[in-house]
Amino acid sequence: MPRHFPAGAHARSGQCQHRGGAARYDANLAKLPADAPLWDWVPFLQTRNAVKQDEVLGHICRLARRQSDAELMLERGDCPLGFLSQIDLQPTPAICDKARALLRRQVVPLVPAAPNAKPYTEAAQPVADAVSAMSWLVGHDCSCDAESVAWEAMAKTYRDTNYDVYDLAALRDPKRLGDMLRQETEAPLSRRR
Repeated sequence: MPRHFPAGAHARSGQCQHRGGAARYDANLAKLPADAPLWDWVPFLQTRNAVKQDEVLGHICRLARRQSDAELMLERGDCPLGFLSQIDLQPTPAICDKARALLRRQVVPLVPAAPNAKPYTEAAQPVADAVSAMSWLVGHDCSCDAESVAWEAMAKTYRDTNYDVYDLAALRDPKRLGDMLRQETEAPLSRRR
């Protein structure tokens, strides 16, 4: 499960600040109505506390409106792609199309003006989020070939890439298309035996 950390939130912040931030986080989270829209929950995913993040994901997965909210957020461009697989969405054609469109929009500003001018660390988190989203989409029979090519090409323009570039290429393997769906349908059959 990918963990996302707010920019600049490192151990160098003082213990008192950390406690104050955690108290503020808890207070703000407690104020959130259970039926708040998805976009009100998303900021609370940006925590270093894995237990809190899992609690927020649990709330999100119980939202009756999460599917329609996610579609709207994908259109607006503020859907957290790194969490797409964790918010219990139905992989509908609308989710597929809107997620692919967002992936195409998000890769463009990441392309550096000159190749190898920037370290890969500057693009690593958005790439990891894109790989996570595309893995879920491809696994649910939503081909992301064009998007994975664009993200791979962008990633390769940075210095010192990591394994993400191989993951992006692997997303185009025809065996991956729909593999999660096949596993989901095979699992109930194997339990009956």
